[in-house]
Amino acid sequence: MTDKPLTELIDQRQEWAPEDWWRLELRSLQRAPMVQRDLALLAPKDAVRDEYTRVTAGSCLQSLAYLFSLVGPLIGAVAMIRWMWTDGQYDMPLGFAGVLTSIALLVSLYSAVREHRHPRAASMYAVLTASLMRIIPGVITMGIALTAGRPLLEESGAWWLAPIAVDILAHVIMLIRGQTRPGGPQNPVENVQQGVTELAPSLRSELMAARHGAIDLLRERGLITAEQAAIAQATALGLLALTVAPEVKSDFAQGHAAKPDAPTP
Repeated sequence: MTDKPLTELIDQRQEWAPEDWWRLELRSLQRAPMVQRDLALLAPKDAVRDEYTRVTAGSCLQSLAYLFSLVGPLIGAVAMIRWMWTDGQYDMPLGFAGVLTSIALLVSLYSAVREHRHPRAASMYAVLTASLMRIIPGVITMGIALTAGRPLLEESGAWWLAPIAVDILAHVIMLIRGQTRPGGPQNPVENVQQGVTELAPSLRSELMAARHGAIDLLRERGLITAEQAAIAQATALGLLALTVAPEVKSDFAQGHAAKPDAPTP
């Protein structure tokens, strides 16, 4: 997909509104998708709808894997409940539940490795949802297997209880650990800053140069004042809209985002 030029956005404007700063910054980060994603959580929805539209095969695959990691163990638990309600008229589906949980555990392992490499602060709601969606089905599956299914454990594959127990333990630890990591970002604004530091220096320089050029063009066309241009030029990559247009944010940002550091020349 071809990047949309920053000048095109400026050419379309007769006046420069606060939301346009968000559009400009989101568009300027097209080549830094992880930073763009973190910033999109803070941006007003109209700006996100206009500028954060890139979908890749990788992002779709990650979304599907994450969805499966939540739904897989739940399907296994439902299968165990159905088996119990039918009074064991067919083989206990412990192996089925174990396979689904094992795959979900591998997805969680990949996510943990990725999170270690790219630490981000998460919302407590997301942590709570992800944890309970794994703990509760795991407890149900193990509870049925160790009670109603105990006489059939050996022939059903008692070893499948091991990955289920590991999955429960891992997500109890995740729930206790909470939404942030020591030394990592502590809020959504720091997520953006962390993403910027992870970019290659050459890419950061290119993105900043393009953004500086767009701000200069805005000033030349009289869409912003010299004072606005000076403040914008002094703002760090990723923090432009948060600094010059803090009055327009997403609902998520209103409750979660800390203020960015003051711009430095």
